[in-house]
Amino acid sequence: MPGSCSSASTTKREMAVRHVEHTEFGWQLTKGERLVGRIEWDEETDGATPLLFVDGKAYSWDEVGRMLMTFEGFTLRARVEDSIEVVGGPLLRFPDAD
Repeated sequence: MPGSCSSASTTKREMAVRHVEHTEFGWQLTKGERLVGRIEWDEETDGATPLLFVDGKAYSWDEVGRMLMTFEGFTLRARVEDSIEVVGGPLLRFPDAD
């Protein structure tokens, strides 16, 4: 299937990158200073706040906040993307049926 090889290699590359590490101060962002993960439902808060899965581990919104406090005073640029990738490029466009 076209595109699946690049999708698989992208997934492997993303899994190889670690975004957090445990330090003497608790969980912190790595030197790359990027936090990439998947947003999930948190049963403990009945969905009031999310869980963020980073590097295969779930972090509460409070834990994520503590990681970010290392950067107090910095600017945060957040981006949310759909996890479904369209294989092979943009969706098909059909000509107008005039």
